Amino acid sequence: MRNNIIIKDRKAGFISVLMYIAAVIFLLLSIFVTAEIAYDYINQTERVRGYNIEDFDNDFQSGNYGNLLKKTAYNRGIGKDIPEDEMDYYLFSDYYNSIINYNVYMKNGDTNSALSELEKCNSYFDKMNHLIFKEKALILKENVNIN
Repeated sequence: MRNNIIIKDRKAGFISVLMYIAAVIFLLLSIFVTAEIAYDYINQTERVRGYNIEDFDNDFQSGNYGNLLKKTAYNRGIGKDIPEDEMDYYLFSDYYNSIINYNVYMKNGDTNSALSELEKCNSYFDKMNHLIFKEKALILKENVNIN
């Protein structure tokens, strides 16, 4: 009789250890799932918030104007308000877009559309406030051979 009690106690102890192990595994899995959900939430709110001046400046300083154009277009698409200190980045990306359009129209022989894009370029250039943006805009103009 005593042997049956010892065996039952060992089985109960083994089962309780298995339950503890299962609980620890479940807890670890729930932590990982919660962390992944939190990561996705943070990324989603960052995307909704849009890009900031540091993102624009990195692209502008490195000469990655296509990426700057994408970021400003994204911010406009989500309806982000444009602060005054970021306005030159938006104007420069519009200027860059008009320069590209001008170049394409000239290569295709559509001079009327090209002149329209050139007028847009000049208006964006006139609205720029900081000299560094105007200098890079002039470099772009020289690269496309616009007088």
